[in-house]
Amino acid sequence: MTTQFHRAEVLTLLASSSPLDGLDLEGCDLTCLDLSGVSLRGTNLRQADLRGADLTGADLRGADLRAANLRMTRLGHARLLGARFDDADLFLASLEAADARGASFRRCAVRECLLTDAVLWGADFSEADCQLAVLDGADLRGARFTGANLTETQLADADLKMADLSGADLGGADLRRADLRRAKLDAAQLCGTDLAGSHLASASLRHADLRGARLNDAHLQGADLSGACFLAGQVAALRAGSPFFVEPVVAFAGGRVASPMSAFGRVGA
Repeated sequence: MTTQFHRAEVLTLLASSSPLDGLDLEGCDLTCLDLSGVSLRGTNLRQADLRGADLTGADLRGADLRAANLRMTRLGHARLLGARFDDADLFLASLEAADARGASFRRCAVRECLLTDAVLWGADFSEADCQLAVLDGADLRGARFTGANLTETQLADADLKMADLSGADLGGADLRRADLRRAKLDAAQLCGTDLAGSHLASASLRHADLRGARLNDAHLQGADLSGACFLAGQVAALRAGSPFFVEPVVAFAGGRVASPMSAFGRVGA
């Protein structure tokens, strides 16, 4: 049976430069503590209050931070491999250049969180609220964003190869020059999304809503746009701006152009 630690005991351990690996800190008040560079490998931080804490460069590999309060917490350059943040609140937190490969952020509040240049291979953001988060240049290969809210999120130059964004809302998001090769964006909301210069080769955008999306100079070779929706005015622009765009042939009232599987199919095929 593990012993549960409290704030005073944590302060004593920090004063002696002791690691905090494997401790039971569930529900502990750790607000505004300086935990930079501290080792917390496998530590239980479920429902812990870490608001305003400094965890810059900390080692949280395999830590359990489910339902923790991490508002305005600094986690830049932290080691977060395999950590669990499900249902945690990361509003305005900073994870700049953090290594969070395989971490789980399911249903997490990541609104306005800074994740620039973070390494997030295979991370799970399913149903997370990532509105206005900054993920420019992040490595998100194979990451999962199914059903996530990514409205107005910044993902310029992000690596999203083979990522799953099925059913995600990316309205107004910035995906300029993002690498989305072989990504899955089926039924995704991409209204007003900036995809200029993005790489969408062999991506699946079946039934995606691309009305008002910017696709200037986008690479669409082999992309599957079956059932995708566009505004009528987008078609000419796409035809002129992408050498791999195939014009859909079915137009509906209201200025919407649809591309059913029988009429559209795979681009560049």
